[in-house]
Amino acid sequence: MIRINLLPVREWRKKEALRQLISIFFLSFLLMLVACLAVGITLQARVSAAREAHAKLEDRKKQLDYVEKTIKDLEAKAKDIDNKFATIEDLQRGRTLSLEILDYISSVIPGERMWISKLDLKENRLTMTGFALDNHTVAFFMSRLEPFKLFKAVTLTSIAKKPYEGQENKNKGQKQGGDVQELMNFEIAVEIEVPKELQPSRKATPPGSKPVSGAAGSGTKTEQGKRI
Repeated sequence: MIRINLLPVREWRKKEALRQLISIFFLSFLLMLVACLAVGITLQARVSAAREAHAKLEDRKKQLDYVEKTIKDLEAKAKDIDNKFATIEDLQRGRTLSLEILDYISSVIPGERMWISKLDLKENRLTMTGFALDNHTVAFFMSRLEPFKLFKAVTLTSIAKKPYEGQENKNKGQKQGGDVQELMNFEIAVEIEVPKELQPSRKATPPGSKPVSGAAGSGTKTEQGKRI
């Protein structure tokens, strides 16, 4: 009977299996290393692209911030210009109304029988001071003022006899031995009602400027030492 020793074959098979296992392990490790390297390169590329995009967005944001600031500055300047134009329009409107009022007063004053020495226009109140020959002249003058479209109320605040010391009376006094003529010194207050379309605009006024109020602004005074 022939006997065959199979131990060397078994040892060889074990070594071969171990060698294959080690080869598979190193191959798997190498493949995993390559995969990790590829993933890392991909991620690095994405990070670089993201950083570049972020830098571009930051530059764009700075440009937009500058544009936004420029737009705000232009809007502020435009608003300031609008306010200045509104103020100019209000002043022009006030001057026009003042001229219209003075023109009407000049047209209805009773000729040589009355003199206006002072006109004081504050907001919507006009005060007239002067001299008249008698009470009837003052009443007639007031009756002619009332129909005017801008006058809401005409009131006689005071009237009394007072020496008139105008240049004409001085000359007359010198001729007549120094006599001074006594006339009716009156004060008339007129409430002014400005139509809505002619009222000052309500826009914001620019810094340092004063709002316009009334028909011709506040504190308009006219001194007249001669007949109108």
